[in-house]
Amino acid sequence: MLKNISNLYPDYDWHPATLAQAKQLLREIDIDLLLLVPILKDHIAELNAYPHVEVDYLRADEYGKISKSPFSFMRKEPFK
Repeated sequence: MLKNISNLYPDYDWHPATLAQAKQLLREIDIDLLLLVPILKDHIAELNAYPHVEVDYLRADEYGKISKSPFSFMRKEPFK
């Protein structure tokens, strides 16, 4: 997934983090863009309160394009 995000937004350096890890990083370093998965979009206002960061989230269709279903039964097209 990170590789796919890197291809969409090549001007940034991408690292995965939990919400708690992201909050800690925002206190320690300047982050230009914090991109959230769709389920965390309700936290945008809270995270935008940190200085020097733009917080956005992946739309569900974007997230679906860059992530891979972890289990075969979740894939839309079954194996042939």
